[in-house]
Formats: sequence, structure tokens, C-alpha cells
Amino acid sequence: GMFVMGSADKSVYNVVMQLLSPETGVTPQITATPVKHFLHFPQEMLSFFDLQTRVIQRCGGVLLGWRLSSDRYAALNPAKKTEEQ
Repeated sequence: GMFVMGSADKSVYNVVMQLLSPETGVTPQITATPVKHFLHFPQEMLSFFDLQTRVIQRCGGVLLGWRLSSDRYAALNPAKKTEEQ
């Protein structure tokens, strides 16, 4: 998942390298953040790619996955990235 994304997207590759390298001098963090922090209005529907763009714009982060309200577990690198959820 992450390694495939990293090979396709240079910004993701850089994040993966920071996460895996103990010599960067930066302590990378992986956090679970409620999607409401990235929505323009409460019932807004976004695709994974749209939400990823918002995350990058807002905090420079990388969206690794998401958990839909109907799902028990989060999906890392979800298959249906272009569908609004």
C-alpha cells in the first residue's frame, strides 16, 4: 500500500522515507484526525483524493487512509479513491 503510493507520488515517497529513516532529525507522527477538521460544511462529500488535497493544503500532511462511518476499521490506501463518500 504505502510503498506503492510512494513509488507513484514523490511527496508520499518523501514522507515514507522520513517515517523509515532514524537520521532525519524529525520525529514523524501518524495521527487519526476527525474528517470534520477538513470539511467546508458538515455534510460535504469528498473523494479520497479530494480529502488528500485538503490535508496537504491545511497541514502539509499525507492522507494514508480513512474510516467511513459505516466501517469498523480504517482502510489504508482505499481502492475507490475517486468516489465521493
